Amino acid sequence: MITGIRGVNIKVRDQDRSANFWTEQVGLEVVSDVVMPDFAPRRWLETAPASRNSMMILHWPVFDEVEFFSGITFTCDDIHQTYEELKAKGVEFVSEPFLAGFGWWATFKDPDGNVFVLRQEKG
Repeated sequence: MITGIRGVNIKVRDQDRSANFWTEQVGLEVVSDVVMPDFAPRRWLETAPASRNSMMILHWPVFDEVEFFSGITFTCDDIHQTYEELKAKGVEFVSEPFLAGFGWWATFKDPDGNVFVLRQEKG
């Protein structure tokens, strides 16, 4: 079951410059900063307000390859169970769940072709 909208992706040209802006000038905190092995030196870089009730991912534009990436990430407690439940209801998945350095990840489409992320924290 989807439990919330975790965050949105913001496409940035320079992750360090953007992280400095969002932390030093705006006041967000870096929550996660993980090198993406397949895309090094690019990183999975999450920022959030002190409450951490939502996240903003400072992301390079790799998702331009996906025509309609929405930039929206949904959270769930059990990605495999949620994947199976949604798939059984006819939801089309672009990628099956896989474990990345920052947690579990899968992507699915809505009827208009918009692509969304389903994520479970590492654990």
